[in-house]
Amino acid sequence: MENRKVFYSPSNSPFLNLAIEDYLFRNFAENFKILFLYRNAPCVVLGRFQNPLIEADLNELRKRGITLVRRQSGGGTVYQDEGNLNISFSMNRKDYNKEENLNFVINAINDSGLNLKRNHRNDLVIERNGLDYKVSGSAFKENRDICLHHFTLLIDSNLEGLKEVLFQGNLKRKFSLDSKGVKSTPSRVLNLKEVNPKIEVQEIVSILSESWNGKIIEVPFNEIQESDFFLNSQTKDWIFGETPPFKHHFKFDEVGYDFKYRKCLILEILKDGEHFRDEFLDPFIGKKVSEKFFLDLKNVLNSQGISSEVRSILEEISSVFSGFYT
Repeated sequence: MENRKVFYSPSNSPFLNLAIEDYLFRNFAENFKILFLYRNAPCVVLGRFQNPLIEADLNELRKRGITLVRRQSGGGTVYQDEGNLNISFSMNRKDYNKEENLNFVINAINDSGLNLKRNHRNDLVIERNGLDYKVSGSAFKENRDICLHHFTLLIDSNLEGLKEVLFQGNLKRKFSLDSKGVKSTPSRVLNLKEVNPKIEVQEIVSILSESWNGKIIEVPFNEIQESDFFLNSQTKDWIFGETPPFKHHFKFDEVGYDFKYRKCLILEILKDGEHFRDEFLDPFIGKKVSEKFFLDLKNVLNSQGISSEVRSILEEISSVFSGFYT
């Protein structure tokens, strides 16, 4: 166990915690087996290759003060709060084994009276009333020499909050989107506290820390808060601008319109399959959706001489992206 190190973050900032995770991954994983434990304030965390418009109700997130974050690993979107524990392993490739990481957590936690098991999708599940409920989902980032495997653990999370902000739950989008990005897969979920009411997040932190190494190391916050990763992770260019290509379909007076986007740039607008041009619409083609974009759009909507067709198209674009910047 001499090459194992365990870190725990006292911060609940998802941006800072992901930056810490990246710092440990890049600076320690080659020579050490790292276990990093952290909790986040209420947030929705997108996978690296996901479209926020497809995954979450952005206006609802803003109303509730829930942070939207894009991580560097793949996989699906998750809702997190302080009732969820994030468990992160990073190490060199020769020591890296997903099953061993999950089995370590299973064995450590099951000693406290639970009965976790791993399924074929690398989820941790627990049986209740004859059904398997997901309590943890994994995501990965694998470079040539070093690898990252992190996953959630639902202990006492607000599961109703999850249903109210993610489209993978009961929410339905008001517009039709087709994205090339990864789409999340809904699952039955359960908090560990529903199985064992006495269990607490800090108890799990202690169990995992003791089982891995026993000595929690202090994180160098000052260095990490000045890192490019930490600063960039909070920008709209990263959170929204890294959205994979997608299409948006819209109807006006029974006529079909298709909008094509890449990295939040409007590439083209088609009307019944043909390129659609208009003097009020053309300035927005090739422009990134941004604060200035919305200001210009508002000014055009207040213009004289704009047709009802173009007005409806611009209002539709504004509605789709309203949660991005407004």
